[in-house]
Amino acid sequence: MTGPQMNLAEAIEAAKIITPYVPVLRQKPGGVEFFSAFLHTLGEDDPSQVIRLLALMEHRDIEEVVRDYHGQPEEFLMALTVGLTANPIAELVEMAWFLGLSKERWANA
Repeated sequence: MTGPQMNLAEAIEAAKIITPYVPVLRQKPGGVEFFSAFLHTLGEDDPSQVIRLLALMEHRDIEEVVRDYHGQPEEFLMALTVGLTANPIAELVEMAWFLGLSKERWANA
């Protein structure tokens, strides 16, 4: 089950959210441990970044996402999982590096 892919502008904004955390995230194994580390790492600095990321993946305003997922953490996590399946973190990070938006790469960790 995959969701829609982000357009280029959304992908760039998502990459800006994710790339500062690449050094920490690259050290995590895949699966549930990675997803948990991803949520905690992004959420520690600014919990709204996780919501903003989902809004970009769903092509919606942050306010809409907050309203629709309020009180539904399982649905929020499922939607984020679907969004990350369609828009893999590694691809977003590599795109940011290729466009010169980040010095961080995923591939040559």
